[in-house]
Amino acid sequence: MENTLVHSSMLIDKIIKEKGKDFGFIQSVNPLFLENCHQTSFSWTKNSNSICLAMGKDYLKMAMDNPNVQGIITSPKVIARENIDIPKAFLILDLPDQFFYYLHNCKIHEQFHVPKFVPYIDPSAQISPRAIVSPQVYIGAGTVIHDGAIVLDNSIIGNNCTIFHNVTIGTIGFFSKHVLGNKIQIQHFGGVKLGENCIVHTGCNISRSVNFSEYTQLGNNTHVGIHTNIAHDCQIGENCDISSKVCLAGRVKIGDNVWIGASATISNNIFIDDNANIKIGSVVISDVLKGDVVSGNFAVNHRKNMRVFLSNAKDANT
Repeated sequence: MENTLVHSSMLIDKIIKEKGKDFGFIQSVNPLFLENCHQTSFSWTKNSNSICLAMGKDYLKMAMDNPNVQGIITSPKVIARENIDIPKAFLILDLPDQFFYYLHNCKIHEQFHVPKFVPYIDPSAQISPRAIVSPQVYIGAGTVIHDGAIVLDNSIIGNNCTIFHNVTIGTIGFFSKHVLGNKIQIQHFGGVKLGENCIVHTGCNISRSVNFSEYTQLGNNTHVGIHTNIAHDCQIGENCDISSKVCLAGRVKIGDNVWIGASATISNNIFIDDNANIKIGSVVISDVLKGDVVSGNFAVNHRKNMRVFLSNAKDANT
């Protein structure tokens, strides 16, 4: 363990020494705690020994309150007037986001974590010979995978799921950032996890999580329609219906028993609570409360939206 602790702080110190000026490095607070930072993650992570980015006060508070976060990368503006006398490391930079993504792509987790994934394909699973299935997957009993489907590393598919033609699971999704003048792809080190009795229809894509040992997830009995895209780190609850050609951007969180109509677009980091109903073609840019029904571009309460629509239609006919 002693050697790994040295390697942890050494990698971060090396980046600061070589690139710190470029990232506008200002200060390291409680640097000894960098030895406990074994992977990059989000401020709400459930993975211990994480270092995360906090670009706003809310994310900073979340990270400070999260016992799994040992290091926080932030800016002087965000951390101003905050009490940081807590047992965590703080790296303060003018370009904290660029530093974080650079560190993330350095694969700090590989120094500390031996992959725990245990591959398994149940004998009762039916996999088409024209499907491409990585050996590093888990596929449960009774699951059927059709022609042309692609299931990549670190994908877990529960019992009695159906994966239709040309579905892709475990892909590296769109996540680009500008770092020190270069446009780079942010690497995806996690996986995808489907519960039991899920159905994923033809042409869908489900991208893997960005962070090591974390998952983009679908809960039990969730169905996904044709040509829907589910981006990295989305968390979808149980008994949900995601219709055709829906686009879920990164880190969307959806509760249980949610209906999303065809061609809806959900912006990144949105939370849709239990029993919500997103009407066809909606563009959702703010959180949706439990049981709410929304529609429109941008999506608002459906009844209010219809009253405005009918009023405008009436005015147009007078």
